[in-house]
Amino acid sequence: TDYNIFKSNLKLRIVRYKMEDYAKIINYVRNNPKNELELRFGKKVDNKFVSGVKHDMFEEIHDDLMGTTGIVKSEYWKETMDVFFDHHGKEMRTRVSYPSEKMFIEKETIIKKKLSSILAKCDCEELDFRISVSSEESVKNEDLPPIVEPKYVRLKHSKSFFLLKNNENVWRIDISKCWSSNSRTSVEEKQHTETPKYEIECELVDTHTYLKTHDNC
Repeated sequence: TDYNIFKSNLKLRIVRYKMEDYAKIINYVRNNPKNELELRFGKKVDNKFVSGVKHDMFEEIHDDLMGTTGIVKSEYWKETMDVFFDHHGKEMRTRVSYPSEKMFIEKETIIKKKLSSILAKCDCEELDFRISVSSEESVKNEDLPPIVEPKYVRLKHSKSFFLLKNNENVWRIDISKCWSSNSRTSVEEKQHTETPKYEIECELVDTHTYLKTHDNC
């Protein structure tokens, strides 16, 4: 897979993964198109995938995406806060955002379960990729407790970029500056005192088109 959207010297190519493992990933999407297929940038460290890239690469990719024509892009950074907590033995995530164009707070709670993932090598020594598929289940407000005890809070400033095919959004690239802690107060303080983690994620948003035009390999 080539990322030809980049206008600079940055060229990224997935060069190695087990084809049968990737086919299994796609089967999860083919069997249930509501499942989420995503790719994250990161690095394998001590046999564990750690998401994130260096600041210079983050800025380079951001500038390339902003300067590329033919994609739908965000001009401004959007702030979201994810609060992770347990309820009835399940991990839930409430996402709170404040879109400037709507002028009111949006809240959504889901149960996200990772179904499968694989690591893929990149021809850039600084990077590895994790390709994963997950299920998401919406949780109604009436099924939530009145008060929750967060176990993890993540604050993100993000921009989204959509790759089009026949004027339809097929892939979304999210680039984010992230801070995390165990409480809202702590993570908001870190936002002003600590360097963020720089994350890049690519997500399939038009599963129907992808499945019609690609096989499992």
